[in-house]
Amino acid sequence: MGGVSFAPVPDFPRYTVCSDGTLYGWKYARPLKPKRDAGGYLQVDLADRGRRRSVRMHTIVLEAFVGVRPDGREAAHLDGNPTNNDVSNLAWVTHAENIAHRAAHGTKVRGERFWSARLTSDKVRELRRRHTAGESAQSMADEFGVSRHSAWKAATGRSWKHVQ
Repeated sequence: MGGVSFAPVPDFPRYTVCSDGTLYGWKYARPLKPKRDAGGYLQVDLADRGRRRSVRMHTIVLEAFVGVRPDGREAAHLDGNPTNNDVSNLAWVTHAENIAHRAAHGTKVRGERFWSARLTSDKVRELRRRHTAGESAQSMADEFGVSRHSAWKAATGRSWKHVQ
């Protein structure tokens, strides 16, 4: 099949994964359709003999083709694309290496791209302008819906350091 190989999914023998990141269930012998999780990664629900588990596709591919996750390592997409689960694009890396990859790819989640962010870059600029004009952190916090400490950190540049 031209450069692809297949391996059983560890702990779930009724599934097979292809080196390109495609997962097959033996019951119907067709590719399973993964869903995207909140982080943009592809995830599937595996079931076998009464056991169920949600697993990210990159973890399945790495465990099947590279081996069990070494202690202190996490999965990394070498090209920064969370949907590219080809074994050649994946590696077990340290957390520091993964952070460096994210910075290099521009996929580091910070600021308003963070899922729970209440501020935006424009709001941070406004906080800084008003802080410089002498407005209190508490009054800005009340208006922007954040804690006094969060407003103060954003206004003084101790957080949101990437915003000019």
